[in-house]
Amino acid sequence: MLRDGDKTIRLIPEPGNEIIFPRNARLWEANPPLYARLRTGETLSVGFFFTVAPADPMRFTQSEAKHWLTLLDRCVEDEGGFLIALLLPDTHKLTVEVAPGSRFEVVEGDTTHQLVDNRGEAPYPFAFRPQDYPHDAVFKASKPFVRIVMNLPFPLHGALERK
Repeated sequence: MLRDGDKTIRLIPEPGNEIIFPRNARLWEANPPLYARLRTGETLSVGFFFTVAPADPMRFTQSEAKHWLTLLDRCVEDEGGFLIALLLPDTHKLTVEVAPGSRFEVVEGDTTHQLVDNRGEAPYPFAFRPQDYPHDAVFKASKPFVRIVMNLPFPLHGALERK
């Protein structure tokens, strides 16, 4: 949770383990403390990633994917500065979480290649490099994507433990 003055903001709005930070410029500027209620010996691992929501929840193009990756690289440059961005690798991978019972395919011209056939009961994370496919490639799923994730091109994580 975040502490905003006397107000507590829960960061896990639904049952599960995914933290959702509020998109609020005032909170961003205030940089409020982050709290977690932990039992003795319990730790909480924290990592950072970005999600994208394509206009069509079942398809996106190679150009769109490359654009998303470029936006994340620009964000790193904006926040870290030109020299930091110069020293860090560019973002190259996109992870598509394929829904249970869904297929994920790439269409290249007149040819379709299956990338994932998720016959399981849980979403299947598939990481790939969109730039390895032709410019006119279209990526599509038979069911809406659970989510599309971009990880930072460098490890940024930490652990919280009870004090």
